[in-house]
Amino acid sequence: MVGGGLNFCAGVCLGCALKILILSDIHYPTGLSMACFDVIQREKPDIVVLLGDIVVGRGNQTIKNMREFLDEYPYPVEKSVILVGDNEFIGNRGILELLNGLPKLNPDPFMHVLGNMFFTHGNIEGRGPLSRLLEETGGIVARALKPLIPRIVSSLARIENGLNPRMYAFLGHIHFLGFVEPTQTVFCGTFSTKRMVYPPEESLGYVVVEPPESLIVERGAIRIVRFTQK
Repeated sequence: MVGGGLNFCAGVCLGCALKILILSDIHYPTGLSMACFDVIQREKPDIVVLLGDIVVGRGNQTIKNMREFLDEYPYPVEKSVILVGDNEFIGNRGILELLNGLPKLNPDPFMHVLGNMFFTHGNIEGRGPLSRLLEETGGIVARALKPLIPRIVSSLARIENGLNPRMYAFLGHIHFLGFVEPTQTVFCGTFSTKRMVYPPEESLGYVVVEPPESLIVERGAIRIVRFTQK
């Protein structure tokens, strides 16, 4: 499985300019999750990155929802990066066995590197210190910290994963869509309509990356697509 993924990357990624579609926090089968299938067909990517929290559920429901999602998934799994988020990991850690049995591009279920791009969902353990602070202190503190949360989370993620300044990090988890300055970090949005800290206009959407043949991506190659509820 791993060899096939590496051969695909070497033979396709390095041989032509690619279009990479990044979908995070789909939360199937809730919210606007079904729209992700239309997005894949419309964007016609070369690689799809599913950045964790693909499904919701607890226990066997997590596995059932993931199987249903994969049955409807309109793209070759062998051309996909499929990462685990906290929803799947806490819902049923058996999800790792299911995903590790797929011929996907990423051998590591929690992170993937392609050129100077680093992909991970973020917090897979659930309620970290920042989440607990926001829950325990209520909406006023959440709104006050709102502009700082992406910067705090991105800084922690970069330190934890030892990323050098030239690596672009693509993160999920906090349901935010946008760049974080000055770090080379992009939060990749959500398809969930349940408001957390950010309103739909700041959270709903996805990311497209179109790097050159070298796979060295710059900000100009990153496109953020926003959509609102109908």
